[in-house]
Amino acid sequence: RLMPDGRSNPRSATEAITWARALIGATVLPDGTPQSGHCLRYVTLAYGHTSGYLYAHMVWDAAPAGIRHPGDWNPPPGAVVVWSNAGGLGGGAGHIAISIGGGEMLTTSGTTVQIMPIRNNGYVPDSNYYGWMPPLVTA
Repeated sequence: RLMPDGRSNPRSATEAITWARALIGATVLPDGTPQSGHCLRYVTLAYGHTSGYLYAHMVWDAAPAGIRHPGDWNPPPGAVVVWSNAGGLGGGAGHIAISIGGGEMLTTSGTTVQIMPIRNNGYVPDSNYYGWMPPLVTA
């Protein structure tokens, strides 16, 4: 089980991945938001929420330390992978994506929603990687 006791999302990890995969190639999210620069919106919608944190790094910052897996490059499917806001990444917002296992993620990196490697992806620096955690994307 991915989520901590007492917490859940409207969509399970499997359902969120299915929803997110259906958007591969999209430039606009179903709610009309452009995908570029809106990684957290993509992840929040994938898990069935309509609102959540303002910036991607806040998901990591707000999570209890006991559920975070810092520096771990092998997240299970459905976990969220998070990068810091160091160096102005994402305008200081950080980056977040959904792990699909096997070292890959569903992400809004670049011009469309796509699958990319978590490590050495050319979009977010490995040095800014926080790690992975359960998809606790709302307060």
